Amino acid sequence: LNGSGRFAAVPTGRQTRMNVASPWPHPKFSGAYLPRRHEIGAEGFTAEWSVSELGRTLPLRWTGASETQRIFDQLVLNTAFGVELVQPVDIYRKTERSVKYGVLFLVLTFATFFLFETFHPWRLHPLQYTLVGCALCLFYLLLLSTAEHVPFALAYGLATASTVGLIGGYAAAILRGRLRALGLGAMLLATYGYLYVLLQLEDYALLLGTLFLFAILATVMALTRRIDWYGDSADSAISVEELA
Repeated sequence: LNGSGRFAAVPTGRQTRMNVASPWPHPKFSGAYLPRRHEIGAEGFTAEWSVSELGRTLPLRWTGASETQRIFDQLVLNTAFGVELVQPVDIYRKTERSVKYGVLFLVLTFATFFLFETFHPWRLHPLQYTLVGCALCLFYLLLLSTAEHVPFALAYGLATASTVGLIGGYAAAILRGRLRALGLGAMLLATYGYLYVLLQLEDYALLLGTLFLFAILATVMALTRRIDWYGDSADSAISVEELA
């Protein structure tokens, strides 16, 4: 059975017993019946099923006309039980999960540039936003292509360093200050670091991701709470020093 991803059986006997043993450490028991005993470890798993004819929806014997045979065949398949060999999170799934946060990185980075524009007299060109967005999108291609040849942690570090270095160096010129570029780079490093932690988690990834989004939204709301977006009132205008 080498190469199989799933093994299942249909309980058509008076008493159906099945014992499965495999060196695969990531099983998923599925179907109409769960094993009555199982053991899972780093070296594999064992499982034991026992299904009586009294505990199933199928009769011991049956006859069927041709027009109802297909429906009955599906009913038989619905009683199947067994195990699936789940593929653990690999580099492709981790990259796919990281892409789901791509919009967050775009919005967060663009919001940072926009805040710099709001608190300073100069303006950025839409082309500059586009170039920064392209650099953010290129991160995922760098990550996947590098992870195919080196461990994922190293690939993630190289992709992060390359992206942050590229955007930081470009920001130092367009934001007219190294301190602003360092602040932007620190924000990106913290965000990519947090994303790496999320990629390693399974049970708490959604919870921590939601809390992170909430914290970001609260920070942006706090920084922009006193900005007069329409510019109608001179009294509500604030400076960078007043905001600090």
